[in-house]
Amino acid sequence: MLEAQLANVSVEDRSMEEKSEVENLKENLRLKQETMQQLNKENEDLKERLSTVESTDLKQLLEESYKKLQQLSEELTAKDEQLAKLQPVQSELEQSQEKAKELEQQVSFLKHQLASAEDNSLSESSQMENLKEEPQNQTRNGTATQQGQRGSANQGGGHK
Repeated sequence: MLEAQLANVSVEDRSMEEKSEVENLKENLRLKQETMQQLNKENEDLKERLSTVESTDLKQLLEESYKKLQQLSEELTAKDEQLAKLQPVQSELEQSQEKAKELEQQVSFLKHQLASAEDNSLSESSQMENLKEEPQNQTRNGTATQQGQRGSANQGGGHK
């Protein structure tokens, strides 16, 4: 049972690392999208500013901007694919966390059961000791009572 728990903890650790990776990928994706928006804005600004520049210079600048946009688009696509691959892992992480919680509850329950069983066992042992001592006490008390009666009889006989 402990081996299964250790395996679940190992899976949980791996899943937590993967979840962290998913979060990093999401953040990278968000940053890339912001960068892409900024580049689009800059591209529009360049278009406006370069309206007075010769067409060859404009063409070169637009090509550079287009290449940057294309590169960002490819990176964005790659990040989307990575996120799609990591979503099942995230689901698996959540399931393993739920299993870990269930196992913790089971362990807690079993510890409680064990403590109760030990308390009951100690109580039964104590009762057994009391039962063993009771006949001895009765025997001692009975002997003392008999001796007391004999002593009374002897005293009574001496007065006559």
